[in-house]
Formats: sequence, structure tokens, C-alpha cells
Amino acid sequence: MNRPVSGITTAPNRSPILPGLQLRRFDLSIQQYGDYFAGFEWQIFGTCTFKSELVRPTLGLFSKFNDCIGRRISARVAAIAVMERTWSGLGKPGVRPHFHFVMAIAPHLLRKLTLAATDIWQSGYGHIDLRTYDSKRGGTHYIAKTAANPDFDFFMRNTSRIPYNGPADLFENAQTNSVVPAHFKNRVTGSTLVLR
Repeated sequence: MNRPVSGITTAPNRSPILPGLQLRRFDLSIQQYGDYFAGFEWQIFGTCTFKSELVRPTLGLFSKFNDCIGRRISARVAAIAVMERTWSGLGKPGVRPHFHFVMAIAPHLLRKLTLAATDIWQSGYGHIDLRTYDSKRGGTHYIAKTAANPDFDFFMRNTSRIPYNGPADLFENAQTNSVVPAHFKNRVTGSTLVLR
């Protein structure tokens, strides 16, 4: 599957019967969480992985990581994080659990934040990849890609410290959003498959 841009995931078409068409799965919960997360002014998009399979990652661990960064740089760090767990058909993890997250801080502390986050994570847990957040690349929808899963949960801290410019009403926003399929405009929740 390709990475989601908004609430849509696309599977490659290998059908000789319908060449040129793509099967797309649209999920309103992914769209709405992604839209909400995107409403904040983020500076960093990151991924944290673990060097050991013995670590049992939880959102509490990310909370501890976020707090540790804040103590090190003497500032409150705004963040949203989601732990991604996928399962194979055999009930075992398809990929090792990892976190995707976005962060924001006062601009003059950004370099300190990236250095502290890298040092803290790599010295205790594993690999961290930090990138400049680009709102045009769909990072918050990528973070929300597991929102349709029954065990979806997210960490959110200090977002009141950064501007929110997103939709006040996510349902109303879906009515005018060009990404939302027409037959989905009046639905509150659910997913659908569409050919494009």
C-alpha cells in the first residue's frame, strides 16, 4: 500500500481486466484525525524505532521521552504521537512497533530540541529520524493512518501553546473537502472502496 494522503490509501492495480483503474480505500476517521492534527503549526515530523524487540512500547514511553526533552531544553514541547503496530495474518507483528510524531517549539529552541531528541532517543531506545515538517506532504494524515483500527490511540501534549488554524467542525469540513468522495459527504464515520 502507498502511504496515505488524506484519508485515502491506494493499492497498486494488477488487474488485466480493469487496467488503469486503482482500488482506493477511503476512511473518514483517518481523514478527520489527519485534518485535526494538520491544523496546528508543526515544525518537526519524526519517526522513532526500537533497537530491541524486548521493549514494550506504549504512549506512556513517548510521554516520558517528550518530558525528558522539555526538561533538557527548559521548555514545554508541543507534540502529537501515534504508535504504529501492524499485524501479520498469523497474529504476529508485521513490522516492529514504532512512533510517528510531530513537534513544535519556539523557533529559537528548534535546534536544541532536535539535538536533545536525537541524543535522548538514540542513547536509550533506538533510531530516530527527524525532518522539517512540510504541511504539503500529508505528514499528519500519515500519522493518522491507523485511526480506523480499534486499538488506535494517540499522545497529545502542549498543543494549547501553538496556533490552531484547522477546521472547527471536522464534519462540516468533510462536506467541502475535495478528497472526500461525494457518496461519503454526509456520513459521520466509516470506510469505503472506490475505483478511480
